[in-house]
Amino acid sequence: MTVALHLQQLELINFRCHEQASWSLHQGVNILLGENGCGKTSLLEAASLMAHGRSFRQGRDPALVRWDCAAFTVRGVWHRYGPLHIQLQGKRNQLQAFLQGQRVAIRKELTEVLPLVVDAPQARSLIDGVTADRRRWLDQLLIAYEPSTQQPRRAYLRVLMQRGRLLRHQASAAELDVWEIELAQYGQLWSTARARLCQA
Repeated sequence: MTVALHLQQLELINFRCHEQASWSLHQGVNILLGENGCGKTSLLEAASLMAHGRSFRQGRDPALVRWDCAAFTVRGVWHRYGPLHIQLQGKRNQLQAFLQGQRVAIRKELTEVLPLVVDAPQARSLIDGVTADRRRWLDQLLIAYEPSTQQPRRAYLRVLMQRGRLLRHQASAAELDVWEIELAQYGQLWSTARARLCQA
């Protein structure tokens, strides 16, 4: 059974339009109110950034720093099995993440610790965007719902990359067969997991 993940406290310094902002949350539904352009989405973006190491609005991070500032800081206190303290320090083309005070590799380690899926205002692309966006969102949701699926997904992507490399180098059918078998095995595991999620 998945243990609930709860964001308790969020603090921003020089992030987007916020010189300094903090948000205390309660378990259950939290409602954030404010005028257009006051930075509501930036709070959601900061929470997502702690889990994924990238913004859901853009791939690069220069615009995350408040205008005329050199760097930003995002701090969060999350709770799952116990308190999780996450801090991000960012500047142009650089983002450092700290979990419980220790430096971590952003995407791999944070995504495992914070299985978070964000439905942001930009999520309209799930409806009218390309199918790859919907698959990516579904895969993030699946990993959050069933963390054990992350390993077969990584294995599937690794095999897909190896097979693609062989195809580019015009490998023989015998060389490709080994990867085709693994691709089918891991693909079946991932496809079955997706079906379980959709059923749930």
